[in-house]
Amino acid sequence: MVTLSPTDLSDYNIDINALGPNSKELHSLLFNIMEMIRDETGFNPYNGQVVVEATPFKDGITLVVSKMGAAQTRLAIEEFKRSVKVTAKLKSPGNAARNAVFYFSDFDSACMSLARLTDEILYDGAFYRLDKAFCLAMKNAEKHARYIDLIKEFAESVSYNPLRRVFVSEHGSLIAEGEELVEMARHIRSLT
Repeated sequence: MVTLSPTDLSDYNIDINALGPNSKELHSLLFNIMEMIRDETGFNPYNGQVVVEATPFKDGITLVVSKMGAAQTRLAIEEFKRSVKVTAKLKSPGNAARNAVFYFSDFDSACMSLARLTDEILYDGAFYRLDKAFCLAMKNAEKHARYIDLIKEFAESVSYNPLRRVFVSEHGSLIAEGEELVEMARHIRSLT
């Protein structure tokens, strides 16, 4: 089960009142959610057919994703053929690269990256421990676009999905953010 708040929907530029089953934007949103589900739970939505049920929830939406059996698959295909095609109306794009989460496999790699960043970038960041990985979550990633490649040199992976930033902030242990992160980076620089 995945719950998207009004902020999450806004980050994806989705107008829930005009959302339809055949829009490219909905398919893109669902693909991102399926990837997140697979990464976080091990559930493989690409092995067989899945059903996504959407229910309004506190001005947002709750999605329940489950696998279908063979009989359900036949009924779903028949139902899909009878459905009316609707196109979603989307808000103007622009928030796509606002957030970024960089994943580091070890603390040394994270420190190498933090030591090379300016204070301005670090003020917009938060550093977390998530299971065995370390994460640098950045706001205003497009503002710091020229440093993204520098961070990627040391990061194992990067995600621009705004839900990733929310997940890391909810499930990770905050190490430092803002001024504390700037101070941490200064200490790391003094050690090298």
